[in-house]
Parts: sequence; structure tokens; C-alpha cells
Amino acid sequence: MLQPLSRETVLDAQRSTRRATWRLFTLLLGIYVFFFHLLAVGAVVALAIIFTPRSHDGTQEYIDLNRVFVSLHQNIPLVILGISVVALLTALAQFWIARRKNIYDVLMLMGGKLPDTNDQIHIRFRNIVEEAEIATGIRPIQANVISSVSCNAFSIMDKYGNAAIGVTEGLISTLSRPELSAVIAHEACHLVHGDTFLKTTACSLFSVFEKLQTGLAKAGEATVDFAPSSRNRGDGDIRTAIGIFILWCIAALGAFCTNLISMAISREREYLADAHAAQMCLDPLSLADALRKISTRYRGGLDFPAGYSALFVMNPSAAKRDESVSFFSNLFSTHPPMEKRVERLLEWAHLDETALKPIRETALQIQDDEAIHLPTASPVVDTQPLFFVKNGESWVGPHTPLEMVTLGLVKPGAWIAQSDQPETLQQAGYNPVFLALFKRVADGLRADDTLLCPHCQMPLVEKQYKYAPALYCPECEGWLLKSGIMERIISRRLEGFTPAQIEEAKIWGQFTNPRAQEQMGEPEIKCPVCQARMKRNYYSLCYRVVVDRCASPICRSIWLDKGELETIQILVEQAEKTGPLA
Repeated sequence: MLQPLSRETVLDAQRSTRRATWRLFTLLLGIYVFFFHLLAVGAVVALAIIFTPRSHDGTQEYIDLNRVFVSLHQNIPLVILGISVVALLTALAQFWIARRKNIYDVLMLMGGKLPDTNDQIHIRFRNIVEEAEIATGIRPIQANVISSVSCNAFSIMDKYGNAAIGVTEGLISTLSRPELSAVIAHEACHLVHGDTFLKTTACSLFSVFEKLQTGLAKAGEATVDFAPSSRNRGDGDIRTAIGIFILWCIAALGAFCTNLISMAISREREYLADAHAAQMCLDPLSLADALRKISTRYRGGLDFPAGYSALFVMNPSAAKRDESVSFFSNLFSTHPPMEKRVERLLEWAHLDETALKPIRETALQIQDDEAIHLPTASPVVDTQPLFFVKNGESWVGPHTPLEMVTLGLVKPGAWIAQSDQPETLQQAGYNPVFLALFKRVADGLRADDTLLCPHCQMPLVEKQYKYAPALYCPECEGWLLKSGIMERIISRRLEGFTPAQIEEAKIWGQFTNPRAQEQMGEPEIKCPVCQARMKRNYYSLCYRVVVDRCASPICRSIWLDKGELETIQILVEQAEKTGPLA
């Protein structure tokens, strides 16, 4: 069991981390100003080399560089002051630019969306974010979900006080409620400490030299391309190339040094957020379990600029140096090694590694008080009540009211019983749900304004698949998944596949499959959502199951024929465990 958390230990860790951060930031500014001075000196040297005059007889007359430095030395205090002011003003401008970024632009760049109110897993995440609002006093904090099977989380804030905490579908489907609460607390602590501005400013200072380095490299290439041969390349071109190379070396060294310091600042802020989150939720063990789970799962595949990596709970670009505890891994990583972070959390909890949970392959371990219960056999859950209808001496069902009316299984005078209340009998015409459907049919309309199956033209029925909203055809048993739903489903692990489904997945798992080639040539269908053409192709090159994708970049719906959704899930889960099915 978790022992009482030592408040003094955590507060000491917070204080020492804050001191280390500001020492590093002061060092970063010092190095930044120093390299501005070095660039100024390099510029003087480069200009002296480039603009060396020639004598009338063609012999070279080299400028005495000592004269240049002597002339500068006479006004050295003014020169140093001027360069320092320029450097600090540039740093302030970078900080202003970092604060000026709007969170909504960043969220759009990352593909974040508001939680789906029809998805129980999304509702759970939104509730935890609301708890973080109460704990931190930061309101509002916008909850965002990225449609990605990767496992990661981030937080961001702008100067207007707008804040957001984002997670991937893979994260909220993998972590239990205590673990997810600990990760959200970690991200909320980043908001409390203003780490968005601090990390972004540190990265911006590094990017000044990086952009200068890139610009000088292009200028050098242009100089060489202008005179490609030694015959056409004059002495002035060579001196220009040498001058540019000197500046490029200084800029590269400046980018290297400032990048090292900015990564060190990012690591210290991660330690600080861990310590504060442990204090906030009083459960460092759950945060340690969450970090171990995230580190073992895929957390990349996110489309955003490299400078945003420091905003995530773990580096999206997983590399061996990020996972190992060594001098170089600690020097060249934006995040501390997972083992080091877990070690500190266990120290605060006065526990050892035996207290950590074993990393399970099955995701969606929901342990909360929000009445979410996993199905024991089938991952499909109806959103509408199910009914039985009496047909002669037997009962037919259970089906939803829409299925019954559409398929002609029920008339107004038929006796029906709700599946969870079998003792309650009534005629269908007296049930308000059935009565509304009968009236629509009497008016010559479809039983519902739902979408139609692209194959059999039957109305699609709303169902929940692994708590994600989906559309199902009761006739051909196909599935229509709107944009982002597929990522939710394959991120959530639920058992319940039959031996026949697993055997079917083995057939599709073969690298070359003649059945796939045959299906690729089948006629194209129209998207039930937007009526655009749906193109037949592989779900992915790794899992060569043929699906229909809407050609519209706005809609992006997917149609899966009977068995294809289960096949993809089996292939994905098996690949994560032991590799492709043999």
C-alpha cells in the first residue's frame, strides 16, 4: 500500500528544481549574449577578409587585422554595451513572440478536438480536466483529444489566460483513472508554473542561431554555385566563402550550446511538474505506473514542429538515449530518462520498484466511480434500448426500435417487452418511441433520417463500439466510422474475438493476399455521410485489410465490410505483442 507522502521531500524537490531552472536560464542568457559578441567579432574578421583591397600591379595587400581591433578597442565599452543591448532586446522579442502564440492555432496544428460527449472514455477525461481546474484555480482549461493511437499528453497556455491539456486516443485508452489523473495533474502543474512560455522562449533563443546557421549555409552554397569551377572562381569568391564559413562555425557553436541549455531547462521543468503532481494528487505511484506504460508504447506519429517536443509528457520522438541513464543521454534529451523520473517518484512514496504494477498488454483498465463497465463478451454496446417482439408463440429479438420498424418485425398492435424489463409488456403502438416511428412510416418517410448503408441501402443504426460512437448496418453487418473513430477503437483493448475471427486475421495477415487484390478491383461506393466517392485501399501497408475511405479530405469516413473491423484489431494487437501473425 502507498505510504503517506512526505510533503517536505516533495517541497524540497520543487525548491531545488526551481533554483536549478533559473540558474540554467541565467546561464542560457549569458551564453546567448556571449555568442552575439562572438558573432560581432566574427563579422568584423569576415569583412576584413572579404574586402581586402588589391594593389594596382595585381599583388595582394592584406589588411593588418590588428588595426581593426585597435580601432574597436578605443570604443570597446560602447561596442560591448551596444551588442549586449541588441542581444537582450532580441531575447525579449523572442519571449514576446512565444507569449503571442494563440493556443487555438497550436491545437489546430496538432489536430486537437474537443472530447466527444457520446464517448464514455472522452467524458472521463473531460471530468478529470475539470478536477484539475478546481485543484489549480486555472479556469477554463480546455480538454483536447488528438486522433492518434500513440500514447502522449501535452499542455499549453497563452498570454490571454487560455489554457489547454491535450491527450492522444492511445493515452486515455491505455491508462486507468488514477494513472490518467496523475498525468493530467502533471500537465496542469506545467500550466501553474508557466512552463509553456519558459520552454518556448528557451527554444526560441536556440532557434535564432539555428536559423542564422541555415541562412549562412545557403549563402555559402550560393557563392559556390555562382562560380562552380576553379577557373571561374575568383579570389574574392574564395574570401567570401571563408568569411561565411567563419560566421557559420560561430552560429553552429552558438546553436549547439544554447540547445544544450534549453534541453537542460526542459528536463528540470519535467522534474518540477512530477514533484508538484505528486503533491497535488498524493499518488506518486500512479504517476510512476503511467510513465512506465507510456514509455513502453508507441508515442510518435504526431504531426507538429520539432520545437513542440518539450511540451509533451514524454518525448514523441522516442530514442534510445531518452530511455537510458547516462551522461550523454542526460545531456542531449529534452526529457529526463523514464527510469530516473520513476526512481524519484518511488523515493517520495518510500517504496521500491516491486510496488509498481506489471505492464499489461490489455488497455482500457477503467477504475473509477463513473459507472463504466467493460462488456464480458462483445465490445459492441447499443445506445438505444433493446426490445423483444412476440411473433406467434415465440419471441423475436432483441432489436432496437429502429431495426424492428425498418425490417417490418413489429406492427402497432404487436406485444413488445424491453430486454432489461421482461416483465413489462405493452403494445408497440402505446410506446412513444415506436409510435413516432410508425407515424413517419405512415407519412411515407423512412423510419429515421439516419444514413443509409452504401451496399444494401438499409438505414444505419447508431451503436457504441468500445464506447466510441459508430454506425452499423444490421443487414450486411458493415460499419461506418467517421473521422477519428478508427483511432479510438484500435487504441482500446477488449477481449472477445472468436477463433474464427482470429483465423480470418491470420489469412489477411499474410504479406501477399490474393483476396485483397480481388477486393481492390471491386466497384467503388459512395460515402453515406457526404456522398463523395470512396476509394478502396489498404488500411495500412502493415495491415493489408482492404477498406473504403472517403475521398473528401473534410469527411474522411471509413466503411468496413463484415469482419474487417475485427480483423484489423486482431492484427494490430498481435503485432504489438509478438509481431505479425504467422
